Amino acid sequence: MIHLKSAKIWGYSCQPEGNRLVFRLKHPPVLQEDSLYKGLTLAIEAGHGGDNYGAVGLSGLLEKDINLDVARKLENIARGAGMEVLQVRESDSYMNLTEKRNAVQNSNAHFLVSIHANATGGGDGYLGVNGVSTYYNNPFWAEFARLVNKNLLELDLKEFGTVGSFNYIVIRLSSRPTILVEQAFMSHAEDEEKLSSESFRQQIAQKIFEGLTEYIQYMYSGDE
Repeated sequence: MIHLKSAKIWGYSCQPEGNRLVFRLKHPPVLQEDSLYKGLTLAIEAGHGGDNYGAVGLSGLLEKDINLDVARKLENIARGAGMEVLQVRESDSYMNLTEKRNAVQNSNAHFLVSIHANATGGGDGYLGVNGVSTYYNNPFWAEFARLVNKNLLELDLKEFGTVGSFNYIVIRLSSRPTILVEQAFMSHAEDEEKLSSESFRQQIAQKIFEGLTEYIQYMYSGDE
């Protein structure tokens, strides 16, 4: 068993090498030019794409389009602040989940945000559950998910919660802080109407970035 002095880690690997099991812990990224962002790279995964539409709203709104638009808006905000960005799905194209995961795993990105919109097939249908939620697989990334969710709740969205041990292959990473955002419910009429608004999608991207900013500040603070 390995006992760490802090939960503020930037990623790790644990792999067999010969007759040994080698654990490697990442060093914190070195920031540049007295900036909170320069020196950091954000990976963004827009869920679905191509002939994989994701959820389809009551009006015919496609989740894949909403995800990509918010991903591009988030990229613009991050680049404007001085971060580098890896846009995993750059266009309306299909990529399988392993391809997406490997693109991030083989990159120099320090974070990954996966962007989706939720849906329910329950009996309540379009008048049922709604709200925003965030997800993580590795418990080390729980604070990242919590802070992004906190900022998204400043919008006119209900809380659907922060959920751990989420088994979506793209965020099943130990190599860097990684979360998934479910912006709102495509299967709820009011949520879908909000997602159809470009200005509201801009607000979603802004709040995701503000949550990321709080997480960066948390990671570089001296508090344990």
